Order: sequence, then structure tokens, then C-alpha cells
Amino acid sequence: MEKNYFIDLSVESVLSKSWELTKKHFVKMLVITLLMVVVTFAWQSIIESDPVYNAMATTTDPERIVRLFVTLIPKLALGLLVSYLIQAAFYLVQYRMQLDAVNGKNVSIRNSFNEMLPVMPKFIILYLLTIIIVALATACCVLPGIYLMVRFMFVLITMVENPKMGIKEAFVKSWNLTSGHFGSLFLLGVIAVLLNLLGVVCCVVGVFVTTIISSFMMVVVYKRLSGETEQTEVVVS
Repeated sequence: MEKNYFIDLSVESVLSKSWELTKKHFVKMLVITLLMVVVTFAWQSIIESDPVYNAMATTTDPERIVRLFVTLIPKLALGLLVSYLIQAAFYLVQYRMQLDAVNGKNVSIRNSFNEMLPVMPKFIILYLLTIIIVALATACCVLPGIYLMVRFMFVLITMVENPKMGIKEAFVKSWNLTSGHFGSLFLLGVIAVLLNLLGVVCCVVGVFVTTIISSFMMVVVYKRLSGETEQTEVVVS
């Protein structure tokens, strides 16, 4: 009689666990989510307050719009870069909190921030590299972009859980973890997108709940693929 184990990546199982974690840690996760939204919108408001930006938004002359846009390109590029930096900083703290939640540890915004602060420069580089790689693959053809998005979906979480890991090692580990599971992971990704669209439909406010659930889904799947959470035992006679 032989005992084998398989990793449960079923939608029902992952959603159930993610919903359970969301209910337990909702307030703290909502706080970090709202902080990211507020800071991002505040920065966006600063960019949009530029007189050139306002002039471009109100003019109807195509040639003038092009001239104004050219002058805005450096500021828009800087604005986009800063937006990504803000997102990276908040994702770093959020993933640390969610990993602690899945691991059954105390979840604290302050402790997570203090713990991850030394890793932030490396994490930001990793975050930007992931965006660039997926974006370039998507620009060449949509399908390679989707494929790489799935294969590198755990790059950031890997770095958060293993702060001493190098950037290359994070990509390699994500690639290895997702090997042989592309179909299941792609399906879960589609479910997460649909879930967030449902949240938007529910008076927009619902998206704050669905984004927390969908991000927990990623962490739950990561832990299962890493073999560090429950696995289902199958007896083969």
C-alpha cells in the first residue's frame, strides 16, 4: 500500500481558505489597502494638478495636444515610476501580513513594515523587473505575456518570505513552483479577476473585499505549492 500526496489547487478549496483568512484579518488588511489607495490617489492628484496637464485636457486642437503631451512625457514617466514604487512598498507589507496570517502568526502592519524595510530596495527592483518582463512579452504577443505572468506570479511573495534570496533565485523558485500547474493557476487567476469585477459591480465598495480575497488566494496557493501547508493524502493499493 503506497501513500501519495497531491496539492489541492481546486477553486472551491482555495476560495474557502482565502475567505476564512479574509474574515479573520479583514480590518487590518482593509487598512493597508485603503492606505495604498489614498497615497496613490494623492500622488495622482499632484500629477494632474500640473497646468500643462490641465491645458491638454481642455484643448481641442490636435496639434496643441501633441505638443503639450510631448512636454509632459518626462513628468508622466516620473509619475508612473513613483506610482509603481508606492505600490511595491505597500505590496511588500501586505504580502508579509498575509504570509503571517497563513502561517498562523500575529498580523501587524507596524511589525511587517519594520521587518521588510531593509528588503524594500531589492523588492522594488524585483517588482519593476517583473512588470517589464511581462509587459515586453505581452507587447510581442499576448499569449507569452499571460504565460510569463502565471510562471512568475510568486516572484514577489518568494522574496518576502525569503528576504536573503537573490533576485535571480526568486524568479527561478517561482518558475519551479508553477511547473506543471499552469492550467490550475491560470483558472484561479481568471476567477480572481472575475471576483474583482464583481466587487466593482457591487457599488465599487465590494472591490475592497474581493481584492483582499484574491490576494489571499495567491498566498494560499503559494504556501500549498511550497509544501508548507496541508496536503491531501491518497492511499494507492
